[in-house]
Amino acid sequence: MSSTTIPSSNFNVIFDAALANYREHTGVDLSQYPLAEKLQNCQSADAILELLQEKVQEFKEFRNVVSIFFSAYVSSFLFFDYILIRVISTISDRYCSWDKLRCPG
Repeated sequence: MSSTTIPSSNFNVIFDAALANYREHTGVDLSQYPLAEKLQNCQSADAILELLQEKVQEFKEFRNVVSIFFSAYVSSFLFFDYILIRVISTISDRYCSWDKLRCPG
């Protein structure tokens, strides 16, 4: 892959204009985010792509961890839900007469 060097002054002008435009439209100042500083330090299009690909990989890894955690959480919840239903069913079958629709107490 050939690296296309971006003249620093041109890149900074374009990047600063994009940040200002985004801030104007959203009210969010992206220059305060760590990624903006890293992007400003990139000296070529390839360096920008590499940085963004690293961020994509980090997000994929984060998403996988969250997915595993969420899956375990849902499985645990469903297990305890099943146990609770069984306990309530057992107690109600033992103490309530459903044919007469009455429970003691």
